[in-house]
Amino acid sequence: MSHPTKKLLGTELKTLMKSKSIEQITVTELVDACQITRQTFYYHFQDIYALLEWVYEDDFIHHIKNEVDYTNWKDSFLVILNYVSNNYDFCLNTLNSLQRNQFTRMFYHTISELLSKVFYDISGSKDIPQQDADFIVNFFSHAFSGIVVDWILSGCKEPSSEIIGRLSWIMDQQYVNAIEHAKHFQSKQH
Repeated sequence: MSHPTKKLLGTELKTLMKSKSIEQITVTELVDACQITRQTFYYHFQDIYALLEWVYEDDFIHHIKNEVDYTNWKDSFLVILNYVSNNYDFCLNTLNSLQRNQFTRMFYHTISELLSKVFYDISGSKDIPQQDADFIVNFFSHAFSGIVVDWILSGCKEPSSEIIGRLSWIMDQQYVNAIEHAKHFQSKQH
């Protein structure tokens, strides 16, 4: 019974966040809309921010994990952009709230996981020192996360296919180039 209650609260939070920030939403407003008690809310969540975190974990991360194909980064990144586009108001109000860092960390983590898998697919080996591999993935993950945040803040006006096209050029040129340089640098040191 607890998961349906969490889902109910999460769905209502997403509905309310289509029109206002999380700071404007009260526990009373949530429980009244869900027709549950405050005690039930606090049984599941410490506060509204814990509920927000759970919504992203359950909704976004679960959605991404089920739909992302790590063998095709373009399709995977398109899944991320489609989620953002389909949940634009919710994502924008999260970004405009005190939870901005949590939101960007979540995107960073998801993109980093994707790019790590792409890294090892492209590199073809693990001959690159872990520190260099982590640096390359970290750099591009921050860049991609920043692009998602900027896209949200600009109203998701640019078609996701254009973003994927630009990212494809970067991945085909710069990401592969960074991996090759890391391999070359490693071989010179031995």
